[in-house]
Order: sequence, then structure tokens, then C-alpha cells
Amino acid sequence: MSDSRAFFALWPDLEVRRQIARVGRSLNGCGGRMLQPQDLHLTLCFLGDLDAQRRRCVEAVADSFSAAPVVLQIDRIDQFPRARIFWVGPLGSPPSLITLHDRLSRALQSCGFAPETRAFTPHLTLYRKAQRVEPGRIDPPIRWLAESLTLACAVGGPSGAPSYRILNEWSLRGL
Repeated sequence: MSDSRAFFALWPDLEVRRQIARVGRSLNGCGGRMLQPQDLHLTLCFLGDLDAQRRRCVEAVADSFSAAPVVLQIDRIDQFPRARIFWVGPLGSPPSLITLHDRLSRALQSCGFAPETRAFTPHLTLYRKAQRVEPGRIDPPIRWLAESLTLACAVGGPSGAPSYRILNEWSLRGL
């Protein structure tokens, strides 16, 4: 048995998810399917399918991993046009987030994962199969203190849209 489409992410707390979902509902003219608020997350490292051995390895990496909590300011609305993804994220990526991403990617090499070759674009997907969305700002910005690292996986939803299951979580407790 494997965990399908696993990934490490930052998972917003309930209040931040509510604020982000409110932004999504206010822009519902973009078409597509809005993610459920409990599924909102910021992916750090995609892992793919995890069998039991690889899952033990990535959990061991997370057990020994230490990083400080990350303060994010969600103030940007944008999209990935080819993928038809409408998202929100930070206008400027804080160095602490980039460091967390880079350090986790390097640590996962010990489990056989190659670092992602695409540039890291921190974002939280709001809509899939969206129409054209004009980039913009969220005012006032949403402040998010990300205090934990989450291992999750995608599971098929009733309409074919994925939802997510949290497999494990670790506190970001400082360096």
C-alpha cells in the first residue's frame, strides 16, 4: 500500500484558511472549482507515491529536521494560465521560506528524491480549471505564522477533484 501523490507542505490554521477562502469566494467569477478551505496548503516539496520504506525515510528526515516558524504575508492573487490554476501567495517570498524549502529539498535527497528543477513559486491553490484571472493584491494582506511542517497526500474526491489527507505533522521549533 502506498500514499499516493505525497508532499510536504505548510498548512494554514483555521482562521487563515477562513480568510483565504473569503478571498476566493469574493473572486468566484473566475470559473473552475474552488478547493475546500480544509484543503488549502502551500506545497514545499512534492514526493509522489510513497511506499512504506520511503515513507519511513521521509518521516525520519522530518523527525530530525529543525527550522524556525515562517511568517508569511499572503497579499498576491495570480494564476498559472497553462494549468488553469488560480492561487494566492506572498508577493515577495520571505528568505525564511526559501531557506526552509531549500533545506528540506536537500535533506530529502538522502531518501532518493531529486530536488525540483523548476523555480519555487510559493502559492496556495484556490481554484482549479479557472478562467483568466487578472493578477492583483489582497488588501489588507493575510498574515500567517506557519508553525508546523505537514506530510500529506492527495486522495480522489467524489467529483474527481483531489482532496488531501494529513499523514503526519512536525513543529517548526527553531534552529
